[in-house]
Amino acid sequence: MAVVPNNRELLFEEETSRNNGVSESLAKKFAGISNFISLNQLIRDDFKANGSYRLGVGSVGIDGLLIFPNNVEIVYIAMSNQRSGLIGTTIFDINWLSAPGVDEGSIFTTLPSIDFNSVDDTYILTDVLNVVDIVTATGAVNPRVNKTSFLQGEAIRCSLTSGMSAGEDAQINVFYRPIN
Repeated sequence: MAVVPNNRELLFEEETSRNNGVSESLAKKFAGISNFISLNQLIRDDFKANGSYRLGVGSVGIDGLLIFPNNVEIVYIAMSNQRSGLIGTTIFDINWLSAPGVDEGSIFTTLPSIDFNSVDDTYILTDVLNVVDIVTATGAVNPRVNKTSFLQGEAIRCSLTSGMSAGEDAQINVFYRPIN
């Protein structure tokens, strides 16, 4: 059985008029629209280290926890740094909490990072489900993730592991979607 291609299509009044039967074409359109929403409707949360963030190195739980209200999967992870520093590397880590106070460790096998060789406004983007680096940058390392699915009530938190000297306004973005 083949999956209906995910298509963002418009429905027309003539297709849904009173006394019209539901055609295979209309059913296929509905299925394509549903698949499009299921695959592309994402929620984003940002963990931000605003300003000159080097003093925050070693901080656990910067910008709070992201507590999942239902079962989810992380689909993409992005990282950015607005102003490149003078020396060093900015590294974020994200830990999984299976219950309040129960830290299960990092979700990463390779931590995302941006170093002082990067230009201002450097960013990276990775499709973590398919292990595809969508955007790469000089001086940056895209993440590799070993934990993408989370149950209702589980949480993640971000730590600033390392920060480049004089770097400003870094953040990591987590894009996720509900799953069964």
